[in-house]
This record gives sequence, structure tokens and C-alpha cells, in this order.
Amino acid sequence: MSEVIGHVVATHQPVAEDDGKTLLAEHEPGLVVAGDAELLAQMLTNLIDNAIRHTPAGSLIVSKLERMDDSVIATISDDGPGVPAGERVNVLSRFYRLDRSRHLPGTGLGMSLAAAIAALHHARIDLLDNSPGLRVRITFPKSPPALEHSASPSKNQAD
Repeated sequence: MSEVIGHVVATHQPVAEDDGKTLLAEHEPGLVVAGDAELLAQMLTNLIDNAIRHTPAGSLIVSKLERMDDSVIATISDDGPGVPAGERVNVLSRFYRLDRSRHLPGTGLGMSLAAAIAALHHARIDLLDNSPGLRVRITFPKSPPALEHSASPSKNQAD
């Protein structure tokens, strides 16, 4: 996870800078989660893209990756306008857009896709007040759920 999030942030730092924003990384090295690296990169890309798109020039966006207890937590936070508390559940729904964002390009799928990828990885996604701004926290489980095995394993299945 440390490598995936590091690559996503490095790719987006010039984009944020070109848009007059600062994207900082505070990542613990060597953190690992069970999952699909491409999907996790897509989830993080959607969250960082949203932070860049929905904050004004001069904003600070922070990507954080840390271990708390036995969980790995990824957080993308910004100091922009945020999302009102009553709208946070809605922005995780497909095609939902806040009124103030309707004039911007996009389909309203980025946050719902991020939530779906988190769920696929048995991670919890929380949208929190960053005072000001939005903080999106993804908490990966302490240990991945057991893989389901069919009654008759195929020759390609490893034990």
C-alpha cells in the first residue's frame, strides 16, 4: 500500500501544483494490505482527483498512510469547502453531485467507485469534517477475511 499510494501521490503532485494547490504525502513505508493494487490505485486516484477538483487555489491536500493498532489507515484530507454532514452519505452514491459542483466536469461516480473498491477490500470508508474541508479515511481490516475455497479445488488453487 505504501508503494501504491506513493506512486498515486507522485503522479498527482504536478497536477495539484498546476492548479495552484499543494499535495503533501505523509506515508509510513512498508505498509501492506491484502488487495488488488490497480483497484486501490484507482480508489486513491479518485479521492485525490476530487480533492484537487473541489478545492480553491491555495488549498492544501494531504495524503496520509499509517498503522494504527493492527489496521492500515489511508486518509486524504483538504482544507477546501468540505461536504456538509447531511450530504456525506449521498456523495457516496452513484451519480450524486453537490449543487455547487454541477458546473464542473464529472459524472458523480468518483466517490461511489472509491466506496465500492473500499467495500471490495473489506475496508471502511468514512467522510469526516476536516475543519475546514473534507477528510476521507479508509480503514483496512486488521487481517484480511479468509478466502472462500470451492469444495473441489482446481489445480491452480494454492493452499
